[in-house]
Amino acid sequence: MWAVLADLRGWETWSPDFKLKELDAVETGREFRWSQAGTPLRSRFAVVAPGRELSWTGVFLGIYKAVDRMVLTPEGTGTRVTVQESLAGPFLRLFYSEAKLRKGHEARLAALLACDALGVGP
Repeated sequence: MWAVLADLRGWETWSPDFKLKELDAVETGREFRWSQAGTPLRSRFAVVAPGRELSWTGVFLGIYKAVDRMVLTPEGTGTRVTVQESLAGPFLRLFYSEAKLRKGHEARLAALLACDALGVGP
């Protein structure tokens, strides 16, 4: 599971609406640029703990801030992936509700599960 998550270049093959624009390396402190559903984002890896966590902070539309965490926990013969995200900025709730955020996370997790089940990834 970690290999699929840490391969951001491969996300476009399984993650809905994800487009990678620029990435040097998946390392703590490194910046990357991407878009989600057409919204451009500039992010920086906050935690890159192989097999345990991939987290980043980011800015979109110049004024909105986000923190994304993907935490991996061994569970039986598999891995549980937990997604956590926080968003902040003026009037954010007017166009980006909690329900929309949850729906996006559920779609990403479903795509990740399907990707893993098919053996897609490095």
